[in-house]
Amino acid sequence: MNSDQISKISRGSIPALFLGSDLNAADWAGKMKVEMNNFEDVGGFSLLFGQLRANHGVNTGDIEPLYIFSNRYEETVSVFNTQGHKPSDSSSPHDYKCSKLQYCDNIGLSNSPYLEPWPKVDEGKKLLKRVTKKSIEEKWGKEELIENLFSVLSVAHPSGSSEWMSYDFETGFKQMPQSIFIPPLRKKSNVGLELERITSNPSLSRKYYGTRTQTIILVDRQGKVTYTERNLHTGEDLEEIPQTRTHVFDIEGWDNDIDESEKAERDEVKTRLSEEVRGNIEGEADGEDLR
Repeated sequence: MNSDQISKISRGSIPALFLGSDLNAADWAGKMKVEMNNFEDVGGFSLLFGQLRANHGVNTGDIEPLYIFSNRYEETVSVFNTQGHKPSDSSSPHDYKCSKLQYCDNIGLSNSPYLEPWPKVDEGKKLLKRVTKKSIEEKWGKEELIENLFSVLSVAHPSGSSEWMSYDFETGFKQMPQSIFIPPLRKKSNVGLELERITSNPSLSRKYYGTRTQTIILVDRQGKVTYTERNLHTGEDLEEIPQTRTHVFDIEGWDNDIDESEKAERDEVKTRLSEEVRGNIEGEADGEDLR
């Protein structure tokens, strides 16, 4: 992390801006980059977005491409493509990486620029691929798959929580690019101003910093979503028992079959959401403090 990640506008408002728009994903990204001056007043971010739709092409189970949009790069890259031009070895290093990313079936995002992933992103992709392969070979049920995915999200380097607690904040901060999971890290009262701002935390009087919530989102071939969220900490009690909640719902228009009543309801929600976000776009920035 560096000073370009210091945020004047909350990154949390950006997904809501997309959800409140009637534009398709690619057009929205272009429009917002102009309107928001390439999000220069927003901390460094990468957003995976688009409309989840079934792609009834050659391979059953494919989805329509999604997009990655970042204020660190000029282009908006489509991902999960199943056909098109493969990357050429004669391309520039940047163009080659972008083209290669477009056809990956396993991608990872973090606070690093998405074409220059941190070590924990590469490790997470390898672990995800391993879990996915094993789940197919051993015919896991949904619950077993979810628990194994939570295990991937819980990989820490070093693995012992006591080691993290022994770190000063600066040492722990430097370890974050290596560690998928961030165990509770004690914050000192003398943390430097620059680190204080980079964490996007309006108040560093809190006691700990680390991973608060883990989320697994599964989408099956019929467009049914299983959204499972595990809250590890709601306060500063490190002995708190994690709480897990699951929501199951169908994706509207999965097969591009939205009826008029659903469309009217969706448009009403979009309008309300857009108005709320526009009115509060300079909200509080993101952080990972254990509150």
